[in-house]
Amino acid sequence: MAIIAVDPGHGMNTPGKRTPKPVPKYGRVVKEYEFNKPAALELKKELERHGHKVVWTGGDNDPSLSSRCKKANDAKADLFISIHYNAGGGHGVETYIVARGGNAEKLAKKVQPELVKHRNQRDRGVKVANFQVLRDTKMPAILCECGFMDDPRGIEQSWMLDKDFHKSVAVAICKGVQAFYGKPYKAESKSDPAPKPDNLIRVRVNGKQVGAFAELKNAVGMVEKHLKAGMTIEMK
Repeated sequence: MAIIAVDPGHGMNTPGKRTPKPVPKYGRVVKEYEFNKPAALELKKELERHGHKVVWTGGDNDPSLSSRCKKANDAKADLFISIHYNAGGGHGVETYIVARGGNAEKLAKKVQPELVKHRNQRDRGVKVANFQVLRDTKMPAILCECGFMDDPRGIEQSWMLDKDFHKSVAVAICKGVQAFYGKPYKAESKSDPAPKPDNLIRVRVNGKQVGAFAELKNAVGMVEKHLKAGMTIEMK
């Protein structure tokens, strides 16, 4: 399938990228990255579950925009998707592209309706902007603004730390990607059997696993070896 660059916009300490005042639901100011990162990680899982390879371009320390673009370009990614949370006193979702008429617009027009309907948000449309991550990437690139940190109604900022919201944003974007490629979205099965225990005996040395054994005598041998070195051993 495709190679897709997923970009969790900004970083944990990017100046100004946070709610302007404490969110009552959380009792504190919420940073934009506290939404961006978990939503992007959920998107990564969704895309990989559908067979795509994901290139992660962001980081907690807010890597430069040029380095994000370079990482996507070097990986020869087929698509670039950047995830953000908006500000400016509005509400709803919007998806940005750098120019009309190309595959980026086609992708955006598949993703935007899915973002609108997953929580029945206001449709602010597909918009054009000269953002660097859209301009300097060599593949179709979109930037999704998934809500407003300063929604005057006080609604959308209350979703920023909601794990269900992170998941539904990811599902919405993945549905758009699948539609762009003319492929179905496959819902995650709730009936998949839980993994069975392997009944292996695990040996940890100073908190780090160093072996897993089917036979007790082999586990004991490993324990004796490390005990002689005066290390802390755990076997279970």
